[in-house]
Amino acid sequence: MASGIKADDEALQHFKDFKMKKKFSYIVYEVRDEMIKVLAAPEPGRPLSDLMDYLLDVKDDARYAVFMLTYNDSSQTLRERLGFISWTPNSCPIKKKMVYASSAVNLKQSLHGINFSVDAHDADDLEMESLIKAASRYASA
Repeated sequence: MASGIKADDEALQHFKDFKMKKKFSYIVYEVRDEMIKVLAAPEPGRPLSDLMDYLLDVKDDARYAVFMLTYNDSSQTLRERLGFISWTPNSCPIKKKMVYASSAVNLKQSLHGINFSVDAHDADDLEMESLIKAASRYASA
């Protein structure tokens, strides 16, 4: 696999539908056939915990995910931020980690409107507190 892999057209269209039309709860992407492709895009209404559980079940592979994080900030104001996760668990083979790391930049640049991103390697990185912290850094920037 070459580094710097790009997203296919369907992956980009799914993101537009997610962002503009709220067609999905979240989107999970994978690198397959030298392209970044949609692996899962469940209908609206699924909790964010479903995405986190899904990612935690991926042990020897990597994934990207796009999701909407809704939370109360320190002043108790309701916030909504569009997040990106690059999931490369510690048990993932090093070559795959390298491909996902180098391709994440291309993907994030293609997904216009991402508010914050998280490089996640274990369960702690996917905790709500960690996600809110990452989103809050964006809000104060």
